[in-house]
This record gives sequence, structure tokens and C-alpha cells, in this order.
Amino acid sequence: MRSARKRLLAVGWVGLLVALHPAALGGQTSDFLDRVSLDSLLAVPLSAAAKERQLARQAPASVTVLTGDEIASMGYQSLIEVLAAVRGFSLSDDRNYTYLGVRGLNRPSDYNNRLLVLVDGHRLSEGFYGASAADGTVALDPRLIERVEVVRGPGSALYGSSAMSAVVNIVTKDGAALDGAQGAIRAGSHGTADLSVAWGRHAGPLDVSAWGRYLRSDGETLRFPEFDTSATGGVAQGLDWERSGVGGARVQYRGLTVLALAASRRKGVPTASFETAFGADEWTRDDRAFVEAGLSQDVGTAARLGMRVSWDGYWYRGEYPYEIVSFDATDAHRVEGEARLLWDVRPGHRLTLDAEVQRHYRADYRLWDADEVYMDADFPFSVLILSAQHEFTPAPWIRVVAGLSRSLHSDGPEATTPRAAVLVYPDAATTVKALYGEGFRVPSVYERRYQDPTVDWRVNPDLGPERLRTAELVLERRLSGGLYASASAYANVVHDLIDPVEQGDPTFSRFENVQDVEVLGAELELTARFPGALVRASYARQRAEDRETGQALTNAPAHLLRLTAHTSVGGVLTIAGEGRYDGPRGTLGGGTAPAVAGVDLAARTAPFGGGIRMGVRVTNLFNRANLAPAGLEHLPDVLPQAGRRVTFGVEWSR
Repeated sequence: MRSARKRLLAVGWVGLLVALHPAALGGQTSDFLDRVSLDSLLAVPLSAAAKERQLARQAPASVTVLTGDEIASMGYQSLIEVLAAVRGFSLSDDRNYTYLGVRGLNRPSDYNNRLLVLVDGHRLSEGFYGASAADGTVALDPRLIERVEVVRGPGSALYGSSAMSAVVNIVTKDGAALDGAQGAIRAGSHGTADLSVAWGRHAGPLDVSAWGRYLRSDGETLRFPEFDTSATGGVAQGLDWERSGVGGARVQYRGLTVLALAASRRKGVPTASFETAFGADEWTRDDRAFVEAGLSQDVGTAARLGMRVSWDGYWYRGEYPYEIVSFDATDAHRVEGEARLLWDVRPGHRLTLDAEVQRHYRADYRLWDADEVYMDADFPFSVLILSAQHEFTPAPWIRVVAGLSRSLHSDGPEATTPRAAVLVYPDAATTVKALYGEGFRVPSVYERRYQDPTVDWRVNPDLGPERLRTAELVLERRLSGGLYASASAYANVVHDLIDPVEQGDPTFSRFENVQDVEVLGAELELTARFPGALVRASYARQRAEDRETGQALTNAPAHLLRLTAHTSVGGVLTIAGEGRYDGPRGTLGGGTAPAVAGVDLAARTAPFGGGIRMGVRVTNLFNRANLAPAGLEHLPDVLPQAGRRVTFGVEWSR
């Protein structure tokens, strides 16, 4: 009965939007479909692929760029929802963190340490777990995003360790784009409440923007059959809650940019992870902050010099209800600096030199309860990344890119990573990219140094790095005035993949270099711009397996389908839909998680004009009971994913 009421309420809200849209009331508004064209989508710049602005067809990588208009039309409420629509990406949520898989690599509980997430070019990773904030711990409001740049493949030649499978850059709106104040209030299922505000102004050489968001949710009531014998009958009620907030500001004056961000997230954990008491209040808290200052100046007429310095802080706290409540905590702080020279040596030759140094002056971990301190240690380290890249254009129809990076890690091995690309432009509508790259990941401090005598989890100081080699062929072609296609085929080889392992007699656990993995895949994406509609469709086929045994890698779906469509009613009401399908995935326990599928719908309109918009978003419309593989810290082999959620919102700007 409650589900029927929710469906009726959602349909009623959409009906209200239709009834109130300006065509009915005589108001006027603009819709992004009136502004966007295929030309404008293909002309959106990105910077994550080369640390400089370029078009997608110029980038020496397989890339996807999602614009802020597309993101707003779909009503996305988190970066996770945005990336769920990107080809080749798969997700798994353990009801605490969400893990992103790219091209067959999605290890349970890896804290997203094989991809790199940036905000306006600043890396959102910390120094103890190596975790990138792709999991909701930085709850940026997608309405404040100018674009999301996704660069597939290893980025170690530019960014060093951890940028193995992809680089994601979130570009926020500047003061000129905001042009005043705006805000949004949303409410919805599971006690969700969401408030965001932003302000920006551009005046001559000065551009200023600031924004903030607060989000809370009571979470879903979940049932875990593995805990049926518990006092709660396996039902976790009131334990899936979340409280998060984020704020940031950016000031730009001529070539100087100052950027700051602070975020906090506290999350209830309903899964009784790490053998805690089921039904008790288990929670984790992740806090992050950074401030960065950068300066970019022309040096003569043929060169440009960029410099930046920054400070980052990360604080983690966790409470685990055993017979005696246990706590753990991490503080990870770093300072870093970078200098970058872009030099057009002569026509057709561009040389880029980059030097980055990081000092992680604090990377500590503490584990204790009321009776004893089990671990209290600090593992500071330093990183130096030196890279060079040469771009050569021997003719207007061909471009060659060759790069080399040298990374030195005070607590790990040195690494040299090459990168090469040949880009051919047979005609104005076609691009062919032949790509080769290598990546690596130094084991995190957590993977090498963590120990817990209460469960016999041991250190492994001999843990080696992961290394990746990739070769890819990409074809991009504009088939007609409104149709664009991209196809790629790739082969990835990962040496010495790191996973947690139980071993010995009696058993103990630690991280090990367990296997070499080969991933073969192909991807196809079509973008179609019709009168009054925009459609993106993609299909990815991937096979990830152990090179020695041929056994399929766990948590690696073989098939991924994505479809998003935007249309308008009378040019003023935007209706958008998204469909996703991920094939079955193997689990750590030897089972199979069934295929994941879902349909999301969103509608937005401005019934009263004056910069006020109303919207509704329904995720997992049919309330499909999706499951995803769990990590070793969970008793269940699979964990329930998000059910249906209905969110209503009012947005305003002036």
C-alpha cells in the first residue's frame, strides 16, 4: 500500500508540473535543449587529459564530458549518480561507501584507490587509505557543476600513483556562470532533506564564487537474511542514516586562483561490518579540507608557466559496537607544490615539463577501546613526480603525443611510466586515436602497515606495487548533423593486483599481491540530437580474468548498458530518463550477484518564472531489489543496493 501511494504521489507531482508549466500559465522560461546542439557538446573543453584545455577530439585518451545542463536536466543529486551514467563504469554500494569500477576493476572495499578524482584540478585523495572522494564523502551539489570530465585509462604519466584506471575532474561553476545567488531545497523518501546555496559574481579581472550544501537522510530499512537469528530478526531499522555538508569558495584575479573546500560526512553502517553486533549503532565519519593557490602567467609569446601550492587535511573516525565498543581514527595531512611549463618550441612542437612534490607529514592510525590501545603509529612519506611530454604536429591531419613520468616515493619503489598517442584526422568529421599507456599504484599505508591483533590482521611490509599496461584504439565520427558515434577496443594487463587475503592455519589476514589480471573490452557510444530531444546510448563489453587460471575476476560485469534521454514539452518542461543494466558479477564467496538494472526519471519546469524551478526525481522507479558483491569485512556475500527514492525540489536563482 505504501509503495502504491509513493507511485501515485510521483505521478501526481509530474502531472502537477505539466499542469503548471508556463505553456499553461503563460509564463516564459528557457530550456537547455533550446540552447544545446551537437556542435556545442563537441566543443566543450576538458583539461584532465593533459592538464591543459583542449577539445575531446584533441585529447590523447578515451574521454567523456558531461555538461552541467545535462546533469541538471537529469536531476542528479551526487557525483555517484553522474558517474553511473558513464560508459564503462560500474558501481557497488556497501551501505557505507560506494565503489566505482572502471573497465573491469572494481575490487570490494578498495576505497576507490585505483582512480583519481579532482575538483577544479585539485586531487581529492588522502595519504593513508589512498581513497579518492568518489563515494559521497564530498557531497557537492551537481547543480553547481559546470562539467564532469572522465578520462579512461592510466593517468600516472601526469598524476603519479593511483591514477590507474581513470581520472575524473569535477569543474565547478565560476562567478560568471553563477551570476548572482541561487539555491535549492529538496525533500524526499527515507527522511531526505537537502539544502544548497551558491553565489557568484564576475567584475573585470575579478571572479568570485562560493557555495555550500547540507544533506541528511534517515536511510532505508534493510533486511539481511544472514542475521535472521538476531534479536531484530535480521532487520536493520534506523541504521542507514547519513549527515553530510560541504562548503567551498574560489577567487580568480588575472592569473591568480585561490580555491578552498571543506566537507564532512557521518554515515551509519547497517551491515554489522567487521563482525560487530548486528542492530547496534555503528558509524564512520570522514572530514576533508584543502586550500590551494595557483598562478599562471605567460612567459614571452611562446610559453606559459603555472605554479601552485596547497594544503590538504583528512580526518577519519569510526565506532564499532563489540562487547566493548571499539574506535579507530586516522589523520592524514599533506602539503604539495607544482610547477608546470608549457612551451611552444616552434610551430608544430609543444613541450610540457612538470614537477610536483608532496610531503605527507602526517599519516597516522589509532585503534583502541576502553581497555587497551591496539595500534597508534604514524607513517609520514614524501612523493616526487617529474614528467615531460612532447606534442608534434607534422601535418594538419596527424598529431603525435609522447610523454614520460618518473615517480619517487620515500615509502615505496620508484616508477617510470610512458605514454604515447597518435591522433589522425582523415577529415573534419573523423578522429582515430591509437593509445598506449602505463600506470602504477604504490600500496597505501593502510595496505602495508595496518594491523589488528583482535582479529589477527597482519602487516605486509613487502607488499609490492600494482602496475598496468594498456593499449587502445578509438574511432570517433560525426555520422550526420545530429548523430555522433564513438567506438573503442582496449587491452589492459594488471600485474600484482592487491587484494585482502585470508590464509594460514590458524588463519590470519593481510593484503597480498595476489594475481595478474587481463581485461579485454570494447565500447560503443552514440549521441543523437533530435529536434526537442537529446539521447546518449552506450554499450560496454568487458572480460576480466586471471591470466594464469583464466578464472573471471570478481565484481566485474561482462555487459554494461546505459541510456539517457532528454526531451521537452512545449520547450519549457524538461523530462529526462535513464536506464542502466550491469550483467551478473562474481562474489568473493564464490557465488554470483544477479544483474543490476534500474530506471530513473526526472522532470523540471519553471511555472512562475522569476528564476524559480520545480522538479521531481525518481530513482529505481520499479524498486528493483538489486544486489552487489560485498567485501571481506561483511558477513553477507551480497549487499542490497538502493531501492526506490522519490525527491521533490524547488530551485531559485536571481
